[in-house]
Amino acid sequence: MISVDDAWAAIGAVAPLHQTEAVNLADAVGRILAAPLMAKRTQPPRNVSAMDGYAVRAADIDKGTSSFSVVGEAQAGGEFTDTLGAGEAVRIFTGAIVPNGAAHIIIQEDVARAANSDTITLTAAQGTARHIRATGQDFAKGDVLLPQGRMLSPADLALAGNGNHAALDVFTRPRIAFIASGDEIVPAGNADTDRQIPDSISAALAALVAQWGGICVASTITPDDKNAFTAAIKALPACDIIVPIGGASVGDYDYAKEVFYALGFAPVFEKVAVKPGKPCWFATAASDKGANNLVLGLPGNPSSALVTATLFLRPLIARLSGFDMPDMWAEAVLTADLSANGNRENYLRGRYALRRGRVDVAISARQDSALTGVFADANCLVKRAANAPAQKAGDKVTILPL
Repeated sequence: MISVDDAWAAIGAVAPLHQTEAVNLADAVGRILAAPLMAKRTQPPRNVSAMDGYAVRAADIDKGTSSFSVVGEAQAGGEFTDTLGAGEAVRIFTGAIVPNGAAHIIIQEDVARAANSDTITLTAAQGTARHIRATGQDFAKGDVLLPQGRMLSPADLALAGNGNHAALDVFTRPRIAFIASGDEIVPAGNADTDRQIPDSISAALAALVAQWGGICVASTITPDDKNAFTAAIKALPACDIIVPIGGASVGDYDYAKEVFYALGFAPVFEKVAVKPGKPCWFATAASDKGANNLVLGLPGNPSSALVTATLFLRPLIARLSGFDMPDMWAEAVLTADLSANGNRENYLRGRYALRRGRVDVAISARQDSALTGVFADANCLVKRAANAPAQKAGDKVTILPL
């Protein structure tokens, strides 16, 4: 049985896939950039107005000119091409190119202009020149907009679009296949007897995989039969990670590892000193199956599966995707006393909230690994070191937001 840190080190040793594809900008959220993204244009490409108003020369403002002749107009997508002279102004709108000679925008609220008049009069002092967005203020052509390995957010897509990119080169998403085993497991909605248990975890894990940058290519249920389990594995579509759920404990029908080993997979670790989730295991395929064909076995109890997926499947997907997960650990303050921990690193389900300028965390009194209601209410895992002493309300703990 290895530590959580050693399990992370084993996952970190996996080679990335290094396969790329181009995707449309609108489809790129959550994908991982395969190369640094360079600006194809300068933004703004020219000096542009930051306000609706009138473009004038700085010299006229400096010498206190209070009345201007309006000699033209500039709107976004258009341009006033002449050069401003002394005492002249151009009606200008937000985003329009600033005319040659202009260095200040008088906002329209600071002038009086009679109907059909070509003259404006200042109604407020102007001070220093302003309200102009300078050429390249956001970025210049050739600048690195986003680094390789970035998981793209909606804001990143806006930046990429502004850089004149319609498509982005991203790493392919790791393909994950789930296979749950157990005579008692049936698809959700089909548990018609007391002996049956609806599959409560596959859909949740598939959703998490999508959120973490992977793609679920299969999710299947098999009975407690070695031959059926073996056949189901062989029938899976091509994938990068096979995730068997359950079948890894010490019962008579827990043979998942045995079957995979017989198929040529070699163990990396077989148990982790973690609670919940000790039966979590990891194996790699033989060389003739492809270097990135991996198996990560998760426990069958729902909370155990969700905890170990968060701890181990998420960084494995990140590793295959070609990026390092950001440090998401945070510090929170206990709202109630906490008893001493046992000899395994423990991840308690809790709920954090920002109150009075600090992060408080309440830990559920019920931590049974079969309870889905507790996990549904949780928004974080509270990390406790092996053999950690008891703690009091007001003490600090480490949390992992979900």
